[in-house]
Amino acid sequence: MPPEEVRWILRAQAGDAEAFRELFERYRAPVYATIERMVGGWYPNDLDDFAQDVFLKVFRALPRFDFGRNTKFSTWLYTFVRNHCFDVMKRHAAAPVLSSLARSESQEPDRPVPDPGPPPPAAVALEETGEVVRRAVQSLPLPLREVVVLRQYEGLPFRDIGEVTGCNEGTAKARYHRARALLRERLKGFVREGALGPSLRRPSAGESA
Repeated sequence: MPPEEVRWILRAQAGDAEAFRELFERYRAPVYATIERMVGGWYPNDLDDFAQDVFLKVFRALPRFDFGRNTKFSTWLYTFVRNHCFDVMKRHAAAPVLSSLARSESQEPDRPVPDPGPPPPAAVALEETGEVVRRAVQSLPLPLREVVVLRQYEGLPFRDIGEVTGCNEGTAKARYHRARALLRERLKGFVREGALGPSLRRPSAGESA
């Protein structure tokens, strides 16, 4: 853990709001991105609220963060992100609602929007590829989806993923490889294999999976 992060945590635990703001600024983008990949397909306009909810829970629980357990702060933080996303998904499954995007559009006043013209073909292709991959990831079973998000997009080692998800390192690896195989199968014919990134393409000869 970086020394400045340790200082911020200690100061924030003592009630220093500015120190907690430093932690917030450090982790705001990855937390938002993780939430977006987990539940953004259902609630694209609620992500800021979800991220704020997570950081509020972290702020309240921060005095209980124990350096003596040798747990990384990032791992501890992602546990809150995971749990909050699971709560959101449970609510979604129990009581489906209209998309927040549709709600926001109905509330927006009509106003002219300048036409920027058609985007370059390469940009269109890249955007479409990203959308196809995003949907494929969100179609995975939850235990596989969370491992892909934490490993592929957030770069967490399998040991930390195991801590976040409540399983051992070997199980985390197995889930990731299963998820990768499912994604390759579901994206076959839609996306070039190389476009999935080094962690999702099929390993070459001599390359570890």
